[in-house]
This record gives sequence, C-alpha cells and structure tokens, in this order.
Amino acid sequence: MKQNDKICYGTSVSGKTAAASTPLALSQLVNHRLGPAVVREYPRAAVLYGQEEHCTSVYQVLSGAVKTYRTDLDGSEHVTRFALANDVIGLLDHSRHLETAETTCQTTLRIWPRARLDALLAQDPRVAGDLWRATHAALDHAYRQLAIIGRKPTMERVAWFLLDLAARYRGQNRHPTLRIAMTRRDIADYLGLSTETVCRCLTRLRARRVIDTPKWDLVVLRDPAALEALCLTEPAETADDPDDDTLRLGRAARV
Repeated sequence: MKQNDKICYGTSVSGKTAAASTPLALSQLVNHRLGPAVVREYPRAAVLYGQEEHCTSVYQVLSGAVKTYRTDLDGSEHVTRFALANDVIGLLDHSRHLETAETTCQTTLRIWPRARLDALLAQDPRVAGDLWRATHAALDHAYRQLAIIGRKPTMERVAWFLLDLAARYRGQNRHPTLRIAMTRRDIADYLGLSTETVCRCLTRLRARRVIDTPKWDLVVLRDPAALEALCLTEPAETADDPDDDTLRLGRAARV
C-alpha cells in the first residue's frame, strides 16, 4: 500500500449513490463481503492496467471517470466503455485484461485484490448471483450501444450518448447538467464518429436550444424530449446529409 492510500470499508461516497443507473456496479452485499479496500487518487491519463496484462485487482470508481479501450494491430484505439461513479472495472476479465483502462480526469478509485473476489465467488452463492446480474446489465448496455452505432445516423448517436449519460447521473433535476468527463475525441471514438462530427452535432443541438454548453465540460439538457424523439427515429427516415439531421431535429423539437 502506498503512503497516500486510504483504507475504505465498502460504504458509498458521502452515503449516497453518485450514479443512479450504472452498466456494471457492485451490490451492497458484494461491497460489504469484499471488505476493506485501498482508496487511491489518480491524475488524468493514468493507465490502471494494459491490454493483455495479468489481472491483479478490481477497481470501483468513487469519483471521476475511466475509459476502457482496445488497441488494434495497427495501433488504433477503440473506446468501449466509460466507467463513472460506482462503476466497476476489471470485473469481467479473468486471467488477463481484455482492454486498457485509463482515467479521463482526476479520479478516485476503490481497489480490491482480484484474489479476494475469486475466493468470494467460490464461497458465497449470493455473491455469484449478484455478479451475474451485474454482468447481465453490463452486457445489455453493450448490446444497446452496438445497436445505436450499427443502425443510427450521427445525430442519433450523439443524442443517445447524452441521454445515456443523463440516466446514469439522474437526480431530482428534470433538466440535468451533465459533466462531460471525457474528451470529444473519446466520445467520437466511443460512438464510431469523427471528432469534428461530434462537435458539429453538439453545435446544432445547441443552436436548436435542445442543449446548452456553458463550459466545454458541461452540457445542460434543455429539451430531453427532443433528444428522445431523435433516438426513436427509424434509420430509413434519416438522410446522411448533416443538413437533413438539422431539419429533422427542428421537426422533432416542435412535436
């Protein structure tokens, strides 16, 4: 354990759940059964583990964000997931990590030894059941992401990303302010788009007063219904021309 590390006994941050809906989160039972963990702070762009490295730890995000990505033979990176508060990374890997995990901003993590989790899985069927349900939820989210990337045009992908982020940070505010803890390039890679396309889509959404961007890392959802209307549009109804996206967005916002 490093000098600045802290010991945490499985309680949530400030007694609250920071993310209301997470693709891969631990239940209170698993958190409790795992016992004390090391809490460590990381700067932006810190690599937690690399693709094909041996699995030694399981990580839970307390604050900040972590991206996971795969690197192809040609060196290109493909972002597969953004882990936010309460999300767990390194859980689905077995002996070796399938992806690289890297922080996208200053991030605080709770860390358990992988061997402790493996021992719990063998000893407690309840833990195995909870982790199976968490894995099912994570796979469901991944399937929805693939469906969006594979079937939806550019504007719909960006709209889905914002709504998905809002669902994971959902609170009492009907029009939430989202902290975008990742770069536009990371978002583009995650959605299978170019950085320029993501920026152009955000600009059009802002021009139509669907969102506002008071700062580069903040997005205010002013009209979530318009975003939802975009996501419900069938691919055949959308032209590839970016101007058609703008016109159709205007029609959706007036419905």
